[in-house]
Amino acid sequence: QFTAVAILRLAEQEKLSLDDDLTRWLPDFPTQGHKIKLRQLLANTSGVPGHAALAARHACSSSASRVLLPRTARNDPGG
Repeated sequence: QFTAVAILRLAEQEKLSLDDDLTRWLPDFPTQGHKIKLRQLLANTSGVPGHAALAARHACSSSASRVLLPRTARNDPGG
């Protein structure tokens, strides 16, 4: 929730757009060629597994990048 609020505040300040591609801010994120928008992440329609699912799989990981970057989308964005 903290991250969502931070993203929304940055959008309000026009420092980013909710329509920015995820790879603009995380260029190494494995999108499998999909265009994932920040708004899709916030609405849980990006195809990326949710935080709870990632945490359950990686309970002992201390780095978010180790949890997120090796993962690929479960579904196509928008679904």
